[in-house]
Amino acid sequence: MKIDTVKVGRMLMELRGERTLKEVATALKISEPAIRHYESGIRTPNDNVKFALARYYERSVTDIFFAFFKRSEHDPDDTDPQDEPS
Repeated sequence: MKIDTVKVGRMLMELRGERTLKEVATALKISEPAIRHYESGIRTPNDNVKFALARYYERSVTDIFFAFFKRSEHDPDDTDPQDEPS
C-alpha cells in the first residue's frame, strides 16, 4: 500500500487552517517550499517531519498520514471478501 499523497496534502492544508506557510515552516524548522510540496502531494515528508507535523497539529501520525491508503494493483491484500467463494 502507498500513502495517498493528495489526500494527505489536503489534510495538511486543512490542519494548517489560517496559519501561514512561513508560520508552520518556522515552527517546524523546515522550508516553506517543503510544506508547500507536502500540501500539494508532490512529496511525502520523512518520518522525523511526520512526527513533527503530528505534534504541531496535535494529531497522531496515523491520523494524518495513514488514514488514506492507495492500494497498488499488485497488492496481495487487495481482495474483496465478497469475491471469495462461499
